[in-house]
Amino acid sequence: MTRPTAPDGSVLPSKHVAHFLDTLRWAGVTLEDCGGRLLVRGDRGGLLQAEVTRREGAIRAWWKVTGEEVQG
Repeated sequence: MTRPTAPDGSVLPSKHVAHFLDTLRWAGVTLEDCGGRLLVRGDRGGLLQAEVTRREGAIRAWWKVTGEEVQG
């Protein structure tokens, strides 16, 4: 797996939300926007939901910068 980079190509800090999103992909879960809240879908969703909720603002901000959208 390659390290996520910013849109300008610079390397991101290890605690950046992009690394967390890579962890979600590795865990085999997706995110679904359900009424304005990001919900984790997948076998490990229960374990990850609290962390996704905590980082929701950062996730949405990152998606806006990169042009990504909800995975699920």
